Amino acid sequence: IEHIYPENPIDGNALDSSIIGKIGNLILIDQDLNDKLANKSFPEKIKILTQNGIKLDETLKQAVEWNEQTIASRTLELSKLAYEKVWRIY
Repeated sequence: IEHIYPENPIDGNALDSSIIGKIGNLILIDQDLNDKLANKSFPEKIKILTQNGIKLDETLKQAVEWNEQTIASRTLELSKLAYEKVWRIY
């Protein structure tokens, strides 16, 4: 599991752990790719993910920067998708 906004950013501008751990800040990838991404910036991570054939959702594709607001927005989108599509009760 990769944290899109890093747990330990190089620039030292860490967000609170309660934000870092939200599902909107996570992406499931293999360990080798996770190691390549490490604490890189958001644009670098998106470039590497794309080059490695990882399909990105629209929020990640359209984001110019990655911060608390974009994490909250993606968290809401993923939660809504899970509720309405994945765990839908007929």
